[in-house]
Amino acid sequence: MDTNAIKSKLNLLLQFIDLDMEACKTTGIKLRNRTWQFRLASILISLLITITLGLTLNTDEIFLGINIGIAVKNIAVILSAVLTAINTWEAFRNYQTRYSQESSMINKLNILSRDIMLYLDSNNNCMYEEYTEFKRRYDAIQEEYIQERTSSSKDEGESEGESEDSN
Repeated sequence: MDTNAIKSKLNLLLQFIDLDMEACKTTGIKLRNRTWQFRLASILISLLITITLGLTLNTDEIFLGINIGIAVKNIAVILSAVLTAINTWEAFRNYQTRYSQESSMINKLNILSRDIMLYLDSNNNCMYEEYTEFKRRYDAIQEEYIQERTSSSKDEGESEGESEDSN
């Protein structure tokens, strides 16, 4: 195979790498945002529970036919249930770990991309063996990513049938 054909293959591989990095970046941003949304919701609801439980009220006071002391206590219980649901869902979906996986994938692909670009820039006579080595590294990165995602999906539960993008 001549040098131009090999360079063409390496440039095509670079395009695949760029597409993968962009997809991982988009997914990573969504996962990072979800992580922060769940953490912020958890903090705010915890704050509301603490304030609600800390209120000193006359337990016999009635407002619009409702016992205020009992109502405040019931609100705290409801908020506690919501907090439990939010924290359980976040632990189940594991957004932070998945965000870290996307970031790791971007870093690995970025290193491979730089190596290919440096090779193309410094070599006028590209070798097919070098192309196959770069392709092997790309395939290994993809396989590792799939294994990480598969193992984290199994941790989430086998019965889940929806993808992350739909959540």
